Amino acid sequence: MDEQRVVTAYQGDATCREIAADIGCHEATIRRTLDRHNVRRRPPGSRPQLLDDEALVTARETEGLTWEALGLRFGLSWSGARKRYRRVLRQQGRSEPPRVPKLTAEETQQLRTAWRSYTRRFGSTAAHALLNHLHHDRKLPWPQLAAPLGVDEGTVRRVAHSVVTVPLEPTAEQRRLLLLTWRRYRAGAIPSRQVSQVLNDLASEGVGIRPMARIIGLNHGSILHRLNCLGRRPRIAARSTAEPPSGSGASGHDEALHA
Repeated sequence: MDEQRVVTAYQGDATCREIAADIGCHEATIRRTLDRHNVRRRPPGSRPQLLDDEALVTARETEGLTWEALGLRFGLSWSGARKRYRRVLRQQGRSEPPRVPKLTAEETQQLRTAWRSYTRRFGSTAAHALLNHLHHDRKLPWPQLAAPLGVDEGTVRRVAHSVVTVPLEPTAEQRRLLLLTWRRYRAGAIPSRQVSQVLNDLASEGVGIRPMARIIGLNHGSILHRLNCLGRRPRIAARSTAEPPSGSGASGHDEALHA
């Protein structure tokens, strides 16, 4: 029996049963032959796609499939898939391009966590640092970083290139403003919408969600709900912690508080 013929036929689109019928032997003989040649056998009843050089190259370069995954898809061993791919490149006069790296499951989880922190206005430090690490150090393209976050490539680029924003503790004036606003709301003197306005203004000035929640005794989810009541997501402005502006936060609300 020509064992190389068996291997070649199986690496095409033939099954063990078809090869056995063609050669005139038992299927077990074909399976043992494939095992001796270290050919990975397909699951029973499955048949690979017809081998197409262009499809194989596309799967490798566009989808980033490993040699093992290519072999399973096209009915080849991992070494057969690699040889076929490199032979096609030689015929096209091309060299093998570097394989595009992929996000690991751990990196994907870290990215989603950092992005969730950014969108909830806890600051962009983690998202900014992680995005730049994945893009510049790991060489991951922007579209691949944007995909698990459900946003477009431009949004990810803007966060990565933006000034890092750190959620700040409120100044004494901002703390006074927040406490007075909350107490007047609890006393029924001002509507809920005015509380949301003050919270949004403080968030726009860089005050963190957690410090605001701690001051008025709410959890951060309640603060987020009130921030979104106005139907807008304010931009958090970067501010130096070394020189906090004096009197910021109170001047724009004096009239409302003392009405």
